[in-house]
Amino acid sequence: MLNHGPTRLLAPSCFSEISPWAARVLVLLLLALSAYGVGLTSSRDLIADTGRGEDAALYAGIVRDMRGGQGYYAAAEAQLRSRGYPMKSVFNWRLPTLAWIFAFLPSDRAARGVLGGLSMLAIAAWFAALRRSLSSRAAFAGCVVLLGIFAWPFASEAYRVHETWAGIAIALSIAAAALDCPVAAVVAGLSALAIRELALPYVVVAIVLSLRDPRRRWATAWMVGFIVFCLLFRLHTWMVANHQMVTDRAQEMSWLDLGGWWFVLKTAITNFWLISAPAWVAALVLPLSLLGLLGWRTALGVRVSATGFAYVALFLFVGLPFNYLWGLVYAGLAPLGLLRAPAVVRDLLRRSLA
Repeated sequence: MLNHGPTRLLAPSCFSEISPWAARVLVLLLLALSAYGVGLTSSRDLIADTGRGEDAALYAGIVRDMRGGQGYYAAAEAQLRSRGYPMKSVFNWRLPTLAWIFAFLPSDRAARGVLGGLSMLAIAAWFAALRRSLSSRAAFAGCVVLLGIFAWPFASEAYRVHETWAGIAIALSIAAAALDCPVAAVVAGLSALAIRELALPYVVVAIVLSLRDPRRRWATAWMVGFIVFCLLFRLHTWMVANHQMVTDRAQEMSWLDLGGWWFVLKTAITNFWLISAPAWVAALVLPLSLLGLLGWRTALGVRVSATGFAYVALFLFVGLPFNYLWGLVYAGLAPLGLLRAPAVVRDLLRRSLA
């Protein structure tokens, strides 16, 4: 029988029995982080320093050249060089997987349709997963929240961006795992990694969680996939080196920028719901979402929570201001914490006043 009520959504969280002092500390941390974020966004524009916005045009140019008969690395070299992109870092040379998919399909419209189909499949899987984990009402609410990632294939040029594909694949992998479909979870997760190496934190989370599963063969599948990816990535770096000039290799570029909470907030606005909202909205939503994720202790909640916190921790230290699109791999999932946030805040306030 379906649970049509809010009982499971508002059920006591894992914070319902913590000590009053611990509850007070968490409440103060939530308020401090929210106030800090609002202060940052009031003095600086989150959309500023986002680069030239040419990435979608770059990828379109690469695919166009490939459809004209060029190989991926020759096309990528020509497009990167003509557009003035730094050539030294292998990470500026995207993995060829997505370009091959686009070039194989008859048109960009077809590629957009494929991503849109995956998005609709993922949201259906999430509805089933949330209904099982929480309630029917939570499933509807959660799917509305998840439009933060699943709406992008139908908007502007986002379907050309690697992170959009990787983010939807990660979301599909998490839902498949929650529905006890490990084959689909592994395939979707490793597909995300094959498209964008930024999916690696999620794959590491999936490996760690799969080690807790008595069916160790799925942990083996994840690890074998990871090893294969490492070998293919080494081949990718070798191919890139063959298309670099000596002057390219002399260029210096570091992704370690220590952008802190400011850069995390920049990645958070890649959520479809937040991209056009005032910046202070993201500054309030993200801390509350993360707190809600901490209190969501079902198997599904743990997977979403571990993924969200892995990316937040990474982006505190890694990423330049114009890399904000990296947030597409997690920013659609993190606000799912809002589903459990009311129960968590209620429990923390009760315990802090005890």
